[in-house]
Amino acid sequence: MNLFFPYSVKKGFSRLAYILIMLFLFISPNLVFIAPSLYGTYIVYLTWCIFVVALLPIIIKRGIGILGIRESISYASFLVIIFTLLGFYLGLSYRRSSMLSILIDLALLLIRIGATEVFRALVIMLISNRSLKIFSGTFAGLLFGSTIVSIGNRYFFVGVQELSYANILGYVPQILYNLLITEIHIVGGALSAITFRYIVDGYWRLSPYILSTQGLGVLWPVIVSFIYLALMMLLPNYERVRGYSRHLFKRSILRRGISVVLDILIIIMIAGISYSLYEGIVPLAVISGSMRPTIDVGDIVLVKRLRSPTDLGVGDIIAFWAENQIVVHRIVGIDVGGYITKGDANPQQDPFIISKDLVIGKVIGLVPKIGWITIIARSSFDSLRSSISIQYMGIEIGIIYMAAVITIVVLIAMIITMRNRR
Repeated sequence: MNLFFPYSVKKGFSRLAYILIMLFLFISPNLVFIAPSLYGTYIVYLTWCIFVVALLPIIIKRGIGILGIRESISYASFLVIIFTLLGFYLGLSYRRSSMLSILIDLALLLIRIGATEVFRALVIMLISNRSLKIFSGTFAGLLFGSTIVSIGNRYFFVGVQELSYANILGYVPQILYNLLITEIHIVGGALSAITFRYIVDGYWRLSPYILSTQGLGVLWPVIVSFIYLALMMLLPNYERVRGYSRHLFKRSILRRGISVVLDILIIIMIAGISYSLYEGIVPLAVISGSMRPTIDVGDIVLVKRLRSPTDLGVGDIIAFWAENQIVVHRIVGIDVGGYITKGDANPQQDPFIISKDLVIGKVIGLVPKIGWITIIARSSFDSLRSSISIQYMGIEIGIIYMAAVITIVVLIAMIITMRNRR
């Protein structure tokens, strides 16, 4: 028996050490002020990298263990698939990035997520009450990575003019996302949470094509909040569902077959989406008949981003921007200033020259009639938006009112979910 350092004292020292480490990690972004220009940022990320390497073995085995890395990958992949499918419906945004910038962003993303989740894991580890774990872990993720000044300006010293509903609504998805990550920490551990964030955050930060949310306005925070809430409600019931499925199929090989098929389908979808994003292939729904009979209304054209302008020639079908709209026409001539285009069903060529910087890509494939789903869905959404839109000083009041009601429903559902987990 150790007379000088009994177990309770050792435990107290260990707890105090974790608290000091946690506090240092929290204030570490302020190191940016000790060096000019980007050197301060380098110091912050180097500090985070050291702490992640040192602390990851300590917090890696925390959590109940219900949700493993494989399940975390499945959840994250499912979320990315949802965002990508929504992108095919609502539109995709393209970001031009060099390989060097992608590698730099990847390194910074890995370090930042690692540091955030190590800090969140320390906060959760020091608290025993589950509800308090969720509350503290959520706000730890929200606040970590910012300087004291930026935290004050963002959350505490907000002017009255900036306190609009749209700005407040923008915080709801952030809170729910951090709530979801905290729940993954509790049921799966830090490694599952880090894996989940690497996939989901990597999609938003590194993918060349991401879901375009500009057309949705204030409805996007509501939609993504519902998605996060649905995933969050599934997490505590995962073990129950898994146990039920095992009981249901325990006397046959059907359970194993279904599991293998689902895994294969997820892998195929991820591989297909990853390949299309890497190659710059974007599906577009055709809404006019100017290219009949080659391309009809409701067809989906697969447009591949060009590596070089010399890849195009007379006879190729291209997608390009014209008057803030995407047009799919055939090249009938090449001029010094660009391309001369014409719709196959049009009697005359287009009355303008398409410059090379307006070209989106070359049509490399066609899927007939599938685009009607997108056309009908978009027209329904536009009709809904116009029917409830009430303009006041340039603000769509009707949209905001509807979003406010849905937000209240989301928050009530979140409170009920939290109460059921106690």
